[in-house]
Amino acid sequence: MRSAELRAKTEADFHNSAYEGKVRKTASSFYELMDNCSRYYRQFLKVHCAGKRVLEYGCGENSVAPFLLNNGVSSYVGIDISSVAVDEAEKSREGGGHPVDRVKYHVMNAEALEFEDNSFDLICGVAILHHLDLEKAYSEIARTLRPGGAAIFLEPLAYNPFINLYRRLTPHLRTPDEHPFLMRDIKMAESSFGGVETRFYNLFTLLSLVSSRTSLFPVLRRGLDRVDRGVFNCCPPLRRYAWTVSLVLTSPLKSASPRVFVGKAGSPTEL
Repeated sequence: MRSAELRAKTEADFHNSAYEGKVRKTASSFYELMDNCSRYYRQFLKVHCAGKRVLEYGCGENSVAPFLLNNGVSSYVGIDISSVAVDEAEKSREGGGHPVDRVKYHVMNAEALEFEDNSFDLICGVAILHHLDLEKAYSEIARTLRPGGAAIFLEPLAYNPFINLYRRLTPHLRTPDEHPFLMRDIKMAESSFGGVETRFYNLFTLLSLVSSRTSLFPVLRRGLDRVDRGVFNCCPPLRRYAWTVSLVLTSPLKSASPRVFVGKAGSPTEL
């Protein structure tokens, strides 16, 4: 793995270019398959966010900030490696009608969070962790998550040959250091959390792509989603061939040496 500094710069440059329009991530029928795991993700957030302090990894396009604010969070913090994404988020906040004192954005590397220990009740993100050094990322989530809190992430898996073919055909949509999850990456979370709950999505639902852009697509997708749930329950080894896994992380295991980050003004980073 390349140095942390080089990886962070590469990620920032790529995503800055993407948000500025130099790299165009076109809409794809692949991502319409995310409806099943996205519904679970949002329902989890809705149940757990009211009155809580929430940190979102990746506050640019498709951020859940409006959703969280409409469901009663006490405060929301969004971070992103891309300064362009954070600038866009700030502009959206100004025109969004939400109290400014409940929302903060920061350009930040998720491998070295600039927050005090036990800062958040809920941490969330979509397709973020597979860009990171997972040992550092898990440790930082556990450090900043309050006892009794929870983190939820949706991440891609590495094993499906059809998805891997799509990845090989679209290298311009990826950064050089991203690494879809292996099963051992999920297992690694147990070193930082007492509770690791997983759900797997989209194996046979990939077949519904033959009907994309037709009225049959949502019907076929829902039917094959039920097939996936049955197959994953009956044959756990096939779970690795899913496209996406949801991770719910609870009971953070704190390190022996707590860390306090101090901002430029001499006080901990403002939430």
